[in-house]
Amino acid sequence: MKGFYPYQPQNAFPHMGPEDTKVWKRFIQMYPEAYDTVDYDVKVGTVPAFVTRDEQAIGGNIKDLYLRKIDVVAFAGDHIDVIEVKPIAGFSAIGQILGYMMHWSEEHGNVAQARAVIVCASAPLDVHLLAEQNGVEIITV
Repeated sequence: MKGFYPYQPQNAFPHMGPEDTKVWKRFIQMYPEAYDTVDYDVKVGTVPAFVTRDEQAIGGNIKDLYLRKIDVVAFAGDHIDVIEVKPIAGFSAIGQILGYMMHWSEEHGNVAQARAVIVCASAPLDVHLLAEQNGVEIITV
């Protein structure tokens, strides 16, 4: 697989607010050779059955509102990282990334080739411990 975007610094990244953008830019600066390509705002999950059509009248595809959005899916050769970017990672970030990994596995097959990663500016010790117990890597930048 290959991402749409080159892995390089940009002024802004799809779906990322200013604080997440600062963290992601710092990560790219610290690890400039980590990936070949990336995708941003990757939609995964399912749409509830009661949503039966697109609602263009309200300015877009209403189905997209029900999908989960992965901050970054990064590619290096055959290796894939599913990445959640947070200024401060908490327990909720672990739940998010585990949920994304579940959907990624359902939609793309064997998740063994993918790694769950949280990139953050900081995370408390108990969050690091819980991440380790659940196979999630936290990278602090």
